[in-house]
Amino acid sequence: MFTEEEWQRFLKYFDILKTISSTSLISVRYSRERGIVEYIARDGKTIVRTEHIKDILNSLPHQEPSS
Repeated sequence: MFTEEEWQRFLKYFDILKTISSTSLISVRYSRERGIVEYIARDGKTIVRTEHIKDILNSLPHQEPSS
């Protein structure tokens, strides 16, 4: 579903997202199999937003290959 490069780009983004969400009233989790990120209320049950990982990747800047 995702190339290794795409997945590594997503994981870098997700680490930042987790850090930001730790100070807010939501938590985040992802499902590689389903290709989504879920934003969950602090009750641990209510999903307040769902985002597709492909959409996230499309909005991130592409990294230049290292030489």
